[in-house]
Amino acid sequence: MIEADGQSLAFLLGVPRSGTTLLSHLLDSHPDIASPPEPWLMFAVEAIGKVHSLHPAGSQLIGQGYLEFARSMDVRRAKASYAATLYNEYLQKNNSRIFVDKTPRYYQIIHEIALIFPRCKFVYLKRNPFAVAGSLKSTWNFDLTAAMAASDSELLFDLVLGYRRLERFAADNPSRVHACTYDELVIDSGQVLRSVLAILGADPDVASLSFMSEKLERRRGRLGDQKILETRSIHQNSLWAWRDVLTREEKQVVHDIFSEEGIVALGFGDLLPALRAEGIVDNGPARAQEIAAEVEESYRSWLDLVDATTREHPEAPKLAAALRKAARQPEDAIKLLGVEEDPLALIERQATALGRLENERVRHLERISELSQMFEGLERERPAWQSLEQTVRTLLDETRSERAARHNLEQMIRSLLEETSIERAARQNIEQVIACVLDIVKDNQKKLSSGLHKLIGGWK
Repeated sequence: MIEADGQSLAFLLGVPRSGTTLLSHLLDSHPDIASPPEPWLMFAVEAIGKVHSLHPAGSQLIGQGYLEFARSMDVRRAKASYAATLYNEYLQKNNSRIFVDKTPRYYQIIHEIALIFPRCKFVYLKRNPFAVAGSLKSTWNFDLTAAMAASDSELLFDLVLGYRRLERFAADNPSRVHACTYDELVIDSGQVLRSVLAILGADPDVASLSFMSEKLERRRGRLGDQKILETRSIHQNSLWAWRDVLTREEKQVVHDIFSEEGIVALGFGDLLPALRAEGIVDNGPARAQEIAAEVEESYRSWLDLVDATTREHPEAPKLAAALRKAARQPEDAIKLLGVEEDPLALIERQATALGRLENERVRHLERISELSQMFEGLERERPAWQSLEQTVRTLLDETRSERAARHNLEQMIRSLLEETSIERAARQNIEQVIACVLDIVKDNQKKLSSGLHKLIGGWK
């Protein structure tokens, strides 16, 4: 059973086409583990309070009502309880005790997942980005060059942002993330599977590499790579297929996205000699960062389009109405907006601008709230500061009194020292007088002694 903190729950991370379906299938074959194809559950959990902009109840009302109602509540705990309930129901139906959620694009909300389930585990499967790009092209006919020109594609987000976010998350959470590579998985499947099972708390000795599991039928569906149903054994055919699938121009684009420094950091530096032999050059990490910034901006504009219709904004109702009109009758949408332009293009541009303005407004409000709390804290601490000020003043007054007393004492000592000097001079004078008197006495004694000698001699 999955606890509210995430015990017995794991997330299999990796960008789309990185081999997570294969690893998920192998884990699902274990009797203790349930790993169905792509639940996408945590996206729904993270989006609680957000609805489609065309919702007839009013996306803004729904979003604002939810935010206002749940403002002072522990929303993350509620989300954890909701998700754990659904995960546990699936476990019970399938007689398993550990749930592994393998859903592409969890990199977009990975930090929120980690906060909702503070004790869940993560398995991160990395694949050479050139192989991922080749698989995107051969599977979904992804035009990487065209996507780069527009900086606007879900698959481009995966390739550019997915790797960066997952790498950063793994680096920040080394105790929670177990990383392995697709190459390791297909070359030494048994060892990789046993290490992952040990991390998950399942018995590694019953690891199975069989593709004919009794659970195989439940993997049929609309989501997930259905080719796994036709696979009968693990093979290495896909390790180097990208070399023939990608053109030289596309390989250069992938290299630009990551740069030589990034490719080495991912652990695929051994690819560089062959790429250099093909004429693929390194344009440096600055170019890779520039590409990432452009794609990140495009990604944010998608989020802004959602936020513009769910957050409070004076233009949000008009925008939502225009979206509904545009979906049914483009001509009516043009009249509603009062412009002669493609309504969907205009709405998208306005929504993006509104979303960004709203995000700025929210950030400013959050900063104002922080400052307000800071001022309230200072106001509460004012009596303590006043008391401290009074104490300091008292100490200063006492210090001044002590300074005056010390001055008087110094004056007395100086007077005593002056008197001592006078006494020393007088003593020296007395000593000189006494010395003179003694000299006179000695001289008179000599004279007296001489006279006595003479007198005694005369008597004799």
